[in-house]
Amino acid sequence: MPIMVLFGGERDGEEIKGVSGHPDVYYAVPNADESRIKIVRGKAAQTELRNRLSRLAYRYSGEASTESRFVMVRAAELDKVSQ
Repeated sequence: MPIMVLFGGERDGEEIKGVSGHPDVYYAVPNADESRIKIVRGKAAQTELRNRLSRLAYRYSGEASTESRFVMVRAAELDKVSQ
């Protein structure tokens, strides 16, 4: 299975395993919100909260990627804005 690697921003160097195919844009959860997800009970509730809190954008970089490793570079201009 390929690995997705995030470069730049507060998630720099994070590796995400078990990714099938690369997304054009990946949204990560800010470090400050990660603890909020861990205290929620139930996988479905955690997934819903993670989807709601994911707002840091990373864009696929074809030049830096290989067959077994997808490189995602921080793209602040695509961040989701909090309401």
